[in-house]
Amino acid sequence: MTPGFDLACYRTAVRQALPHATIVVDHFHLIALANKTLTAVRQRVTRQQRGRRVCAADPERANRRRLLRARENLTEQAFTRMWNALTDQEPTGQILTAWIAKEELRSLLACARQQQPRSVIFHRLFRFSTWCATSNIPELITLAQTIDAWWPETGLHHHRRHQRPHRRNQPPHQRCRPRGVWLPPPHQPTPTRTVGLHTSKRSTQRLG
Repeated sequence: MTPGFDLACYRTAVRQALPHATIVVDHFHLIALANKTLTAVRQRVTRQQRGRRVCAADPERANRRRLLRARENLTEQAFTRMWNALTDQEPTGQILTAWIAKEELRSLLACARQQQPRSVIFHRLFRFSTWCATSNIPELITLAQTIDAWWPETGLHHHRRHQRPHRRNQPPHQRCRPRGVWLPPPHQPTPTRTVGLHTSKRSTQRLG
């Protein structure tokens, strides 16, 4: 099963059920797909080199969370530790190549969200596709093919998001009403005065 299998199934199902609908791909799912591809490369390389599953002592296992984290969220110390450990212990460089591909995809999607000029966006797309194609890594080639096939729907993500005006900019009668409705507490009737049915000695006394 390739990393792009789920996206292809969704598109086929939507086109069959809603033939006139406009399909838009959320960038979150593409980043998640790149992370899955990076994890698949890391696990495959470990099995091929060590002949077993990854364990906690392996540097690729110890740096798995750093590999999936965004570059700007890594400190210089954490980035240097990850880079040096994988460079020393993983001679093929496939894991770091997959990490660079993930970061290139993030930069490409960031340009699309920021509405950069088309020349800048397509330059980033060409740079990402070339990096994946020249890596000769099957998982990255599949990822590049998936992004290229879905790019028309991916480019519409930012445009469709900003077609809907903000609630503050809408007329008052079109704004969404809050879900919770405040209700006043139920009215508690004032308790009536209790009147005894049996006379007592004190009640029969006359009022002076």
